[in-house]
Amino acid sequence: MNAHAAAEELRALLEEERVAIRKMDSAAVAASAERKVRLLEVLSACAVNERQEVATELGALVPELKRNGVLLAHARDCLRDAIAATRGGLAEDVQSTRASGPAIRPGRRVSTRG
Repeated sequence: MNAHAAAEELRALLEEERVAIRKMDSAAVAASAERKVRLLEVLSACAVNERQEVATELGALVPELKRNGVLLAHARDCLRDAIAATRGGLAEDVQSTRASGPAIRPGRRVSTRG
C-alpha cells in the first residue's frame, strides 16, 4: 500500500469511526483504533518523499481526528455519569459541572492545537 492509499483509507476510516462513536459501538471503535495504528505504521514505512506528497492530505485530517477525540471524550463522560447515576445518583461535582461549567471537566480537556 502506498502513502496516498493509506491517507485515503484513513480519511474513510475516520468517517466510519465517527458513526461508530455516535452509535456507541465499542467494538467498532476499538477496531477503528487498531486500523488507525496499522495505517500509521504503513505511512511510517513509506519513503520520506512519498510521505511529503501526502502531507497536505494528512494535515486536512487533523480536524477530523480532533472531532472524533472530542466525541470520544464526551461519550466517556456520559458513560461515567450514567454509571454514577445507577449507583445512587450523580455526584455533586458532576451536577455542578453540568449546570454551570463546560462539558469537559478541567484537567480532562482535549487539545485542539495538535
